[in-house]
Amino acid sequence: MLLIFVYIKNVDIYDMVKAQRYAGSKKGKPYSVSATKTSTSKYYCSKLVWQSYKNTIGTDLDSNRGAIVTPADIDRSSKTVSLIFFCKCLFILYKR
Repeated sequence: MLLIFVYIKNVDIYDMVKAQRYAGSKKGKPYSVSATKTSTSKYYCSKLVWQSYKNTIGTDLDSNRGAIVTPADIDRSSKTVSLIFFCKCLFILYKR
């Protein structure tokens, strides 16, 4: 199994909370992979991450500045660091 975590450089906890709240405010919006990255009526995963940081703290995570933003664009951004983990199995402990 391959796990990839993306860390955004020079972002503190307050900026992360702003981005989280922005993303949370989009709950219930339609999903569409054909939506441009600047539209606010439809979302896809990497667009939501990109727009959350762009619209709250002005950090542009799109490495190629194209009409859409892909996970690879965010991964290749000079503003992110990717942490990659390889493991044979993943155990998640969950306690209520």
